[in-house]
Parts: sequence; structure tokens; C-alpha cells
Amino acid sequence: MNRVLYSLIKSYLNDEDKYVSGEAIGDELSVTRAAVWKQVEGLKAKGYGIDASPKKGHRITALPEKTIIPELITLFMEEILHGKSIPEIIYREEIGSTNTYAKERLLRDGKSEFIVITDHQVKGRGRLERVWNNEKGEDIALTIVSAPMIPSAMFYRFTMNSSLAVYHAISKSITGVNIKWPNDLYVGKRKICGILSEMVTEENLIRNMIIGIGINVNSIRDEEKSVSMRSIAGRKFDRNRIAAEIIAGYLTYNELLKTDAFAEIYSDWKEHLAWLGTEVSIDTGNETIRGILRDVSPEGVVTLEIDGAPRTFYSGDLMGTTSGR
Repeated sequence: MNRVLYSLIKSYLNDEDKYVSGEAIGDELSVTRAAVWKQVEGLKAKGYGIDASPKKGHRITALPEKTIIPELITLFMEEILHGKSIPEIIYREEIGSTNTYAKERLLRDGKSEFIVITDHQVKGRGRLERVWNNEKGEDIALTIVSAPMIPSAMFYRFTMNSSLAVYHAISKSITGVNIKWPNDLYVGKRKICGILSEMVTEENLIRNMIIGIGINVNSIRDEEKSVSMRSIAGRKFDRNRIAAEIIAGYLTYNELLKTDAFAEIYSDWKEHLAWLGTEVSIDTGNETIRGILRDVSPEGVVTLEIDGAPRTFYSGDLMGTTSGR
């Protein structure tokens, strides 16, 4: 984290007109005023609007619109989580896949809890070897790594937690969002968010949970199969705020996995599940089957009613047969 930027943005959020002296920042961070000045000049070169006054100090006047700012995400999360621990946020301007990078970092550094976020994911991965594209500087691509050390049978609950966190973050601004089993969010029959869940196990425990999240935020999407928040609402959104709300929500839900409160999460998740009680089709890889979606268990097992009898599915690609929820 750039502590100088963190201090300037924190002051900016509290009072847009407030200046912070280089001496005050230097004292807080135990660095010289010259070091502060050097970092400020570097931030200006990256597109940050910073006003400097010899007597008053520095103040933020504008933040780069198409750059994810980890310091701003951290401040938003501190506001939401009220003093709870916040994992390290690793930002890369461009990356192949945030999930792949996260797994490499797990092996290389041994850190067990962190977040990877980028402005441009060029080799994004989805389920079933699908490609997930995001537009540079417009969408969200992030991965959250945690170390839950709970039974691997609870794997799907993390997917539920992440999809529910995304649902509540974006449904504040747009309508018609629903959760599609097993791991996406749709508006009608158009995808707005993809989630890729992976895990590292140790015996029968989940040592690390790796949750990749891609959201169409400010890109222009009017394709038949995908849509963005901007396409629906007709305006742009602050990706830093949305990312902070998603991460904070996911971390909060994960804490509840250790208690009996998961029943409430599961109930909330099912309330927003697409096509429950209606006809759907499921592609198992070998065949495509139609039936009524009757249930999805806390372990992610789907029950369809087919010709009046229940049938369960552990994996597949499910889609509603009508345009509505």
C-alpha cells in the first residue's frame, strides 16, 4: 500500500478541501518531507490530481477514473468492517488471470490470505474452460484468497457467499439481478458476473479458498448473452466502492460459516436464485435435460423434477427456458 496516497485519500474523503502538510504525513509514516514530495510527484505522473501549497501542504483534487485504487478500496472496507482485519490488496495494472496469479503467489510466498485485483485481465478463466473477458479500466476482475481450514464438504458455501456478496453490492444500483447455479449472476438470461471457485485442500480440510470474481461494470454490453451495470443503469459506477462492498460482504459471510448463522445466508441465497420452481434445462456434458428446478442444497446439489420424479445433479450448466426469473 502507498501510505502517502492512503493519507491523502483519507483526508480527501473526510473533507475535499482539506490540505495535509508533507511534514504531518512524514511524521505519521516516519519518512522525510522529501520522500513524501517524491511520492506525490509520482502520483501526479500516474494521473492523480494533487494540489500543492507551500504553506498548506497537499490535497487530492481528482482520482484517476480508469484505475483501481487499493488504498481507496481499503478505506471503504474500513468504513464497512469497522476495525476488522483487512487482507493485503495486491494490484496489478494488467494480469493474465487473477486466480492463476493468486495460486502462484500462494506457492511462492506462502501468504494465505490476500486479494488480487487488476484493471485488465487478459486471460480470464471461467468454468468448463470458458474465457472471461473484461474491458480495460471499465470492469472488475479480482480474486479473494482465504484460509478457512474447514471441511472440504463445505466448498460450495463459499460460492454461495461470494455470489450473495456480489448480488447485494450490485442490486443496490440495478434491478433484475438473480443468482444462477452454480456460480454466476444474470439479469434475465444475460450474464453480468462470473465466479470461479477453486480450493487447496489438506487432508479433508480446505486450506485455501480461491474465489475469482469478474463483473461487467462500466463496459458497454448490449450483446445477447451479456450485460453490464452501465448498460442497465445508463451511467458509470465507482469500481473501487463496488469491489470494497463485495470483498467486505464475502469476508463477513465467511466468518458466519463458523457459526450456526449459515442457515440465514442459505435462505437469503435461495431467495435470489434464478428460476427456482420453473422449468430449466441442464447440460451435464453428456446430455441436456429439462425439468422443474425444485431445490439446491447447501452443498450445491441440484434437484430437478423430471416427469414427476426428483433427480439430483452435482454439476452441469443450468439455464432457464423462459426470459424471466
